[in-house]
Amino acid sequence: MPRKVKNGTKYALLIIVNFIWMFVVYRAILMLSEHYGTLIPYIICASVYLVASAFLLGFYYFSTSGETDPVKKEKYKPMLLWAFPIVTVLLLDVLEAVVLDYFINLFS
Repeated sequence: MPRKVKNGTKYALLIIVNFIWMFVVYRAILMLSEHYGTLIPYIICASVYLVASAFLLGFYYFSTSGETDPVKKEKYKPMLLWAFPIVTVLLLDVLEAVVLDYFINLFS
Protein backbone atom coordinates (compact mmCIF):
# COMPACT_ATOMS: atom_id res chain seq x y z
CA MET A 1 0.00 0.00 0.00
CA PRO A 2 1.76 3.20 -1.16
CA ARG A 3 2.10 6.03 1.26
CA LYS A 4 0.88 9.48 0.20
CA VAL A 5 3.63 12.01 -0.32
CA LYS A 6 2.99 15.32 1.38
CA ASN A 7 2.41 18.22 -0.98
CA GLY A 8 5.35 20.23 0.39
CA THR A 9 7.74 17.33 -0.10
CA LYS A 10 6.58 16.89 -3.68
CA TYR A 11 7.18 20.56 -4.46
CA ALA A 12 10.58 20.51 -2.77
CA LEU A 13 11.67 17.51 -4.81
CA LEU A 14 10.43 19.11 -8.02
CA ILE A 15 12.33 22.31 -7.24
CA ILE A 16 15.51 20.29 -6.61
CA VAL A 17 15.11 18.29 -9.83
CA ASN A 18 14.43 21.48 -11.83
CA PHE A 19 17.47 23.15 -10.26
CA ILE A 20 19.75 20.22 -11.14
CA TRP A 21 18.84 20.04 -14.81
CA MET A 22 18.80 23.82 -15.23
CA PHE A 23 22.22 24.07 -13.60
CA VAL A 24 23.60 21.30 -15.84
CA VAL A 25 22.28 23.06 -18.95
CA TYR A 26 23.70 26.39 -17.78
CA ARG A 27 27.13 24.89 -17.06
CA ALA A 28 27.13 23.09 -20.43
CA ILE A 29 26.44 26.40 -22.19
CA LEU A 30 29.22 28.02 -20.15
CA MET A 31 31.67 25.28 -21.14
CA LEU A 32 30.56 25.57 -24.77
CA SER A 33 31.18 29.30 -24.60
CA GLU A 34 34.67 28.75 -23.20
CA HIS A 35 35.38 26.06 -25.82
CA TYR A 36 34.57 28.37 -28.72
CA GLY A 37 36.18 31.38 -27.06
CA THR A 38 33.14 33.62 -27.40
CA LEU A 39 30.64 34.89 -24.87
CA ILE A 40 27.64 34.80 -27.20
CA PRO A 41 26.22 31.40 -26.05
CA TYR A 42 26.68 32.43 -22.41
CA ILE A 43 24.99 35.80 -22.96
CA ILE A 44 22.06 34.18 -24.79
CA CYS A 45 21.59 31.55 -22.08
CA ALA A 46 21.84 34.08 -19.24
CA SER A 47 19.39 36.38 -21.02
CA VAL A 48 16.89 33.58 -21.58
CA TYR A 49 17.13 32.53 -17.93
CA LEU A 50 16.75 36.13 -16.75
CA VAL A 51 13.71 36.82 -18.95
CA ALA A 52 12.11 33.50 -17.98
CA SER A 53 12.56 34.13 -14.27
CA ALA A 54 11.26 37.69 -14.53
CA PHE A 55 8.22 36.52 -16.49
CA LEU A 56 7.41 33.63 -14.14
CA LEU A 57 7.82 35.67 -10.95
CA GLY A 58 5.89 38.60 -12.42
CA PHE A 59 3.08 36.37 -13.60
CA TYR A 60 2.89 34.66 -10.20
CA TYR A 61 2.91 37.99 -8.36
CA PHE A 62 0.22 39.62 -10.48
CA SER A 63 -1.93 36.49 -10.51
CA THR A 64 -1.93 36.08 -6.74
CA SER A 65 -1.57 39.65 -5.47
CA GLY A 66 -5.25 40.23 -4.71
CA GLU A 67 -6.24 36.65 -3.98
CA THR A 68 -7.27 35.66 -0.49
CA ASP A 69 -8.53 32.22 -1.44
CA PRO A 70 -5.74 29.67 -0.85
CA VAL A 71 -7.21 27.29 -3.45
CA LYS A 72 -6.79 29.87 -6.21
CA LYS A 73 -3.25 30.66 -5.01
CA GLU A 74 -2.41 26.96 -5.08
CA LYS A 75 -3.26 26.90 -8.79
CA TYR A 76 -0.30 29.19 -9.56
CA LYS A 77 2.20 27.41 -7.31
CA PRO A 78 3.84 25.51 -10.22
CA MET A 79 5.15 28.85 -11.49
CA LEU A 80 7.47 28.86 -8.49
CA LEU A 81 8.70 25.36 -9.36
CA TRP A 82 10.29 26.88 -12.44
CA ALA A 83 11.16 30.37 -11.18
CA PHE A 84 13.15 29.53 -8.03
CA PRO A 85 15.65 27.18 -9.70
CA ILE A 86 16.29 29.71 -12.46
CA VAL A 87 16.85 32.51 -9.96
CA THR A 88 19.14 30.27 -7.91
CA VAL A 89 21.23 29.36 -10.96
CA LEU A 90 21.58 33.04 -11.88
CA LEU A 91 22.55 33.95 -8.31
CA LEU A 92 25.18 31.22 -8.25
CA ASP A 93 26.55 32.49 -11.55
CA VAL A 94 26.80 36.04 -10.23
CA LEU A 95 28.36 34.77 -7.02
CA GLU A 96 30.97 32.86 -8.98
CA ALA A 97 31.64 35.60 -11.53
CA VAL A 98 31.83 38.55 -9.14
CA VAL A 99 32.53 37.49 -5.57
CA LEU A 100 34.66 34.38 -6.13
CA ASP A 101 36.79 36.01 -8.84
CA TYR A 102 37.29 39.04 -6.60
CA PHE A 103 38.67 36.90 -3.78
CA ILE A 104 40.82 34.84 -6.16
CA ASN A 105 42.35 38.02 -7.58
CA LEU A 106 42.70 39.50 -4.10
CA PHE A 107 44.82 36.62 -2.80
CA SER A 108 46.86 35.97 -5.92
